[in-house]
Amino acid sequence: MSVNLRPFDFIERVKLHDTVDEVVADLYREASQVGIEGLIVCGVPAPGQPFGPEIMGCVWNQDWFHRYVEREYFPHDPVAQWAGRTTEPFRWSAVPDPAMRTDMTGRFMGEAAEHGMVDGFVVPMFSPRQWQANVSFATSRALDASPVDLAALHLMAIYAANRLRRLTGRLGTAAPLLTAREAECLTWIAVGKTVDDVASILGLSRLTIQTHLRNVRLKLNAATIAQAVAEGIRSGEVRI
Repeated sequence: MSVNLRPFDFIERVKLHDTVDEVVADLYREASQVGIEGLIVCGVPAPGQPFGPEIMGCVWNQDWFHRYVEREYFPHDPVAQWAGRTTEPFRWSAVPDPAMRTDMTGRFMGEAAEHGMVDGFVVPMFSPRQWQANVSFATSRALDASPVDLAALHLMAIYAANRLRRLTGRLGTAAPLLTAREAECLTWIAVGKTVDDVASILGLSRLTIQTHLRNVRLKLNAATIAQAVAEGIRSGEVRI
């Protein structure tokens, strides 16, 4: 991992940013240290709806940006379409072939490459409340980033997107899914505590903590507690 890529420092800073430009510039500055040359943070349009209004922040080649929006390329973008089918971050090069076969795909990919959009990394985000967004990092050549670098980009993307959602008024106001105690348990897990640690901290039994965490996974539609932590951060249920 690059010594200049400091995801936890970024997390502390991004909470203090008051404008979209500050958030996007900070994320881009950190990501560029592992070779990222462009990025976009966007919601996902409903079928038949335009892509432009979903954009929360962007550092893209401007000619490509305007072409992408004006020609409504989103439905023909294999990376964007695959992001709607997976919950896991992925490299552009990992998009399965079947997801890349549309009538306009060949034309789209050729134009993208001409504008320096050759490879990248995407962090898709979902929630049980139907919110969906993507943070897509782009490069003009094969992405040369280690798994640790990508994990750092993943973490920073989550916090940047959440901050942008708040600044752009897209953060939902629905009642929390978790109880105060469930959120407290998940928060302690998120900062690295074990079940036994949390039980000791809260003065509860191990079985009680396990029950709370099982309820958390069910409410957040998460298969593992690690997924629950990620979803809790994305949805604002957990703040660290």
